Amino acid sequence: MPLGDTAGPAALVEFRRGDLVARLKSLDWSVPYPSDTDSEVSRLFAAASAVGLELATSEARDDGHWGGYQLRDIHAMQRRGGVCFEAIRAGYGFELDSFQVLQECRDVICNEDGLDDEIFTFELDLLAALAFPHGPAHQAPCD
Repeated sequence: MPLGDTAGPAALVEFRRGDLVARLKSLDWSVPYPSDTDSEVSRLFAAASAVGLELATSEARDDGHWGGYQLRDIHAMQRRGGVCFEAIRAGYGFELDSFQVLQECRDVICNEDGLDDEIFTFELDLLAALAFPHGPAHQAPCD
């Protein structure tokens, strides 16, 4: 249950972790994975933004750099005055693919170490970006 609610399309709402996870799980497998690259990339940026991370990208280069994604902790960057080792949550070498980005973002909320009473301020419109499936071939688990 939300602790506070405000009207508007980009309203920030406070949720207890347990309630937010329950809402997210109710969205799982109900929204199809984007079929075009632009929509997929938009979903990745929305997922990162939803959990307070910054998504950075790097193109493949001729020097053997594969290109991909990196997730950065915005609050750590603000504390340290920019990008630093402790601010990079995942993808130090920009090696994350889209599936891994979504998994990492979802883990911010759904990790097993989190307490159900921990409070998250969340833009509810972005929650669907974290829902399964996390890729075109990602299959729902068997019941």
